[in-house]
Amino acid sequence: MFQSLIRFVGRLYALIWSFIIIAFLAFVAWLLWHFYGEARLDRQFTEAGERVRVQVKAVDSERRTWFDLGQSVYLSFDYKNKRYTTRYVFDTTWANEGDYIQLLYHPQVDEFRQVPTVQKANSSRLVSRLIRWSSLHTLSTEHKMLGGFLFILLFLFFYAGGVVVGLTGWTFPQQIARFTLLLALGAAALFFTYETVTYYRYYQRIRVNGKPMEVTVLETDRHSVGHSRSSSFKQYNYEVVFRYQNQERVAPITEDEYDVLKPQSRLRVLHDEALDDFMSATYPGDYLKILVPLFFWILFIILWWNTFFKSRSKYSR
Repeated sequence: MFQSLIRFVGRLYALIWSFIIIAFLAFVAWLLWHFYGEARLDRQFTEAGERVRVQVKAVDSERRTWFDLGQSVYLSFDYKNKRYTTRYVFDTTWANEGDYIQLLYHPQVDEFRQVPTVQKANSSRLVSRLIRWSSLHTLSTEHKMLGGFLFILLFLFFYAGGVVVGLTGWTFPQQIARFTLLLALGAAALFFTYETVTYYRYYQRIRVNGKPMEVTVLETDRHSVGHSRSSSFKQYNYEVVFRYQNQERVAPITEDEYDVLKPQSRLRVLHDEALDDFMSATYPGDYLKILVPLFFWILFIILWWNTFFKSRSKYSR
């Protein structure tokens, strides 16, 4: 009796935590969807919005939504004999009643938005795209938020499906999860294949079109790949820092070059003017990148085989 009570309490505790995790994942998914919608509206206003100069009639600092944090207020103003109110974040400028400010006006939706602040990149050091390569860096905030939303939604689906199976014993959620996982693995395999192909094309372009030149080394550095604790299995990416046209540049080098190069050493590099990117003249590229798409393709093929062929042979007996 006591052991049964302990098991019941343990299952109840695990179930409560499962519902808490599901609620948290649902909240994160909703949050990412909200930010995706905001980023989508920002893009629409940036593309089709007109810059309009208006005079502030009233400033309201009362919070109206949950994300009204920091220096956010609501400004009221008149435009074409109509009163408008828009949310305004004081990041670099401040607006008081009677001040003139510039806003973006979208004629199709008849709404105003704050002119987005252009974040200036740190121009003191420019890093080659070959270092820590990822096409995700080229994605807009809108697409990053959408990708994050889909990832959390997929994770929520698998987790909640497991909870439903554990509570009810139903098997059809497992079948749906298997097909969904198959699609997710296929999408991941295609994405990382695209990543790898794009990387090698970029590398080959610098290899073929790069102009040879010599630069003076300022410093070298290395960064471990992965989180292996064993030094014998640890892999590193090696980098060199030099100055080109009054700007510090970071480019990939080989392990042998890392071992011999010192400050003020001379290094032969390749420079692609169209890409404005550098790499060592002997840099062979990161061939380990092919392992990631290969891993996902193997998982996809195994699951695909078990789903369509192994199950058929099982029922044909």
